[in-house]
Amino acid sequence: MTIVMEQAWLSGDGEKGQESNLGLPYYTFGESDPEIAYAYAAANIPLTFDGAPRANIARRQISDSIYEFTASYQIQSNFVQPGQTQRTFTTQGGTAHITNSISRTNYGTNAVDYKGAIGVELKDDGRTVSRIRGVDIISPISEFSLTTQFYKEDVTDLVTDCWERLTGKTNNATYKGRPAGTLLFKGVRGGTKGDEKEEYAFDFAFSRNLSGLTIGSITGINKDGWQYLDIIYAPENPARNAQGMQVIVPKQVIVHTVYYDDDFGDLFIP
Repeated sequence: MTIVMEQAWLSGDGEKGQESNLGLPYYTFGESDPEIAYAYAAANIPLTFDGAPRANIARRQISDSIYEFTASYQIQSNFVQPGQTQRTFTTQGGTAHITNSISRTNYGTNAVDYKGAIGVELKDDGRTVSRIRGVDIISPISEFSLTTQFYKEDVTDLVTDCWERLTGKTNNATYKGRPAGTLLFKGVRGGTKGDEKEEYAFDFAFSRNLSGLTIGSITGINKDGWQYLDIIYAPENPARNAQGMQVIVPKQVIVHTVYYDDDFGDLFIP
């Protein structure tokens, strides 16, 4: 017996947007066996509609040889299609070890002004500086991931080589709206997603560029987001105050570049 299938007139009602839920009715004619009719419908009803994947097919018998099959097409908010990218974001940040404060207030008799040095430890004589301990603080770093799907044939050795090369590097130009030097690519994770696709999440950390910093008497300091700021302390002149206490102050600031930069366009993220 020959099976004929037709889509219902004016079907396709539903909700569209970030979450789509579409129901498309189809009818089969000329086959009384429900399993054969279902198999025919499943093989011929499109797997996608307007970018949404087919989720399931519901069957309803109309007469001896007529069945209605309603195909549901649905995109959940966390579904990523090839060529599209989804972002997750956090501002919980990281920590940084600092040895100099932004501002300070000195208390105590004959207090020594160390120009912001944090955690000054003295030797047993109570007068000579042993070390500057510093402190760990919450650093203004945000982290985000960009998740996208690729067709398997697009994830070539060239692409994965670029991902490996760029891991642990900063952006050498504005990328995704973030200025050069502010993004650190932490790496990529993911793998196979079905028979035809692969899904990967690209992890980044963002730290702002800073300019015009002042540390002690040193001014005009500029630091890119992922550079490391190093402060060298030395005895002031004169090295001791009237009470014989050693006075140390910031004498030099070194801004170290500790990450190589590169072109993040080679990540191939849509």
